[in-house]
Amino acid sequence: MAANLIFYFNNISTDATKTELQGRHACTLLWKIGKFAEEQPCFAPMNLDYCLSQLICPVCARPLLAAPGRWHCAAGHSFDLARQGYVNLLPARGRKGQSQGDSGEMLWARRRFLEGGGYQPLLDAVIVAATAVAARHPVPGFTVLDAGCGEGFYLSRLQTALAREDGCFLGLDLSKTAARMAAAANKSALFFVGDLRERITCADHTVHLLLNIFAPRNPAEFARVMASHGRLLTLIPTPRHLQGLLGAEDVIGMETAKEEKVEAAMAPYFDLLVVEEITFPLTVQGEQLVDLVQMTPRARHLPPEKYTQMRRWSAVDTTVSVQMLLFAPKPDGLLPTG
Repeated sequence: MAANLIFYFNNISTDATKTELQGRHACTLLWKIGKFAEEQPCFAPMNLDYCLSQLICPVCARPLLAAPGRWHCAAGHSFDLARQGYVNLLPARGRKGQSQGDSGEMLWARRRFLEGGGYQPLLDAVIVAATAVAARHPVPGFTVLDAGCGEGFYLSRLQTALAREDGCFLGLDLSKTAARMAAAANKSALFFVGDLRERITCADHTVHLLLNIFAPRNPAEFARVMASHGRLLTLIPTPRHLQGLLGAEDVIGMETAKEEKVEAAMAPYFDLLVVEEITFPLTVQGEQLVDLVQMTPRARHLPPEKYTQMRRWSAVDTTVSVQMLLFAPKPDGLLPTG
C-alpha cells in the first residue's frame, strides 16, 4: 500500500480507535475469503431518517421525506421508490434525451471483474484512506457520497469496512441500471439516479467523505455538499493504465496529463493533501480479459468479433496505474450561488 496513505492512517487520534477500525476492515477480508460464506457483508443498519435528511428535492431543494413507496418534499414533489430500492431523482426535464450512463453489459462486466478481486489493491488503498478520514470524525453522523457509484462495489465494500452505525452511505449514478444493481445488492445504503453535471441532490455541507472513482467530476457541486472538515477522494487513471492490454492497439486510450487537469479544476475549491500512484501488474485471460475490456468506455467501439478473438488468447500481461488524490475543502473556496 502507498506510504503516504499509511502515514495518514497512522496519525489518527488513538490506538484504540485504530485497533477498532482495523478490526472492522478484517470483516471485509474474512467475508472475501469465505469465512462468512452464508452471510451478507457486515453492513451496519441504516438510519433512514438521518440519511434522507442529507438529501434535497431536485426540483425545489427542500428536504426529502420518506413515505410508503416514495420520497417526497413539503412542496409536493414526489419520487417513486423502485422495487429494488433505488429512487430516480432526475427531474423530468433531465430525463428526456439524457445519456443513460453505463450500459448493463458494462456494469455486469465490472461487477464480475471487481468481485473477482481484479482491482483488490485499489480497494485496499481506498479503505486505508477512507478509514483515516472516518477516524477523524468520531462524533455521531458520518455521511459518505459515492459520486458516480456504478454498480456500488466500492461504496458497499467501504461500508462493510467502516461498519459505522452512525453512517449514511449514499450512491449517485446517471445510469438507472447501475442504481438498480447497487440497491438490489445492498439494502443498507441509499442509491439514487442523478446527473453529476447538474445540481447534486445533497444538502449543503453534509458530506464528510466524497468518493469519485473513475467518474466525472463537478468541483463546484462537490464543494457545496462537502462538510467543512470533509474530504474528497478521487481515483483517475494515468496514461500507463492498462497499457498494451490489446497488443499494439490503443484501445483503452487513456487521457494524458489528467492529474494536472483535475488539480487545476479543483484548485478554486479544494487543497490537495495527498497524491499517490497505485501501480501493480495484472494478468488476465478468457472471460476475465473480456470483462476488463468491457468495463472501459472504449468497449462500445469494439466489434463483437473482437471479444470472440479475445476469449481464445493466451494470458495477457498489463499494468494497472492509477492516481489517488485526497482533497480538503478550502476555507475560503468558491461556492456556487443561486
